[in-house]
Amino acid sequence: MERAAAVATVRAAIETGITLIDTAEGYRSSEEILGEALAGGLRDRVFLATKVSFDYSPAAIRRAMERSLRALRTDHLDLYQIHSWNPAFPIERSMETMRQLQEEGTTRFIGVSNFLPSTWNGRSRSAPSPPTR
Repeated sequence: MERAAAVATVRAAIETGITLIDTAEGYRSSEEILGEALAGGLRDRVFLATKVSFDYSPAAIRRAMERSLRALRTDHLDLYQIHSWNPAFPIERSMETMRQLQEEGTTRFIGVSNFLPSTWNGRSRSAPSPPTR
């Protein structure tokens, strides 16, 4: 999709009542396109969620947050998530960093995406267990 068309589509969706915008660092240029689309006051009308992708080390999570905030043209997120399970990165350390970002005010809520309950259970005391469907 052409960038201008993508921006117009997001703006039209918000104007018709869409209130949740969910993206991820790993979705190529989506955060930049959404940042452009949300300019001019539209950011305040949506619940904005994004995800850190690939590297879940504490330093990489912080760098990814900085990049996402810059690309999305905002000073905070509503929800920041770890995109998927990767046993190379201890979830306890990752979630502790996520909790710190929450305490610092760069995100209102934290969570995980694409985790099975069995993957999560008992692995992190840094954040409450996510709800299951």
